[in-house]
Amino acid sequence: MKQRNVPLLIKHYSKFSQTPAHMALGFAGFLLFMKCDINESGNYVGKINDLEYPVQDDHAGYFAEKWSSNNIDDLVDETFRDEEFWGTDLSLLNGFAEAVKKDLRLLTRDGSMNAIQQLELNKIIV
Repeated sequence: MKQRNVPLLIKHYSKFSQTPAHMALGFAGFLLFMKCDINESGNYVGKINDLEYPVQDDHAGYFAEKWSSNNIDDLVDETFRDEEFWGTDLSLLNGFAEAVKKDLRLLTRDGSMNAIQQLELNKIIV
């Protein structure tokens, strides 16, 4: 995310004043995927529809700790302000954190297919 997506996000904001909706949903999906805990074997696992999946990422512990409050607003605000993690303060990008919070709530409540459909319904052609 830091190496590929953050530079594109910064470039988008340097050219346009509007929040990139697809990138916001992508970041929300990433954050939801990284919602994980340590299982009895000592491995990080996420859970969707009562099925576990392995989270094999160097930053799994970081996100497990951030998700421990289980509060979407706190999670997004804290992680986006982490300049060491992202290389910049993502909370300064106008409207991006709020869009990610909205999408993360939508993903957790209604699932990914509904979130994508909602995104397409709200699409604005520039």
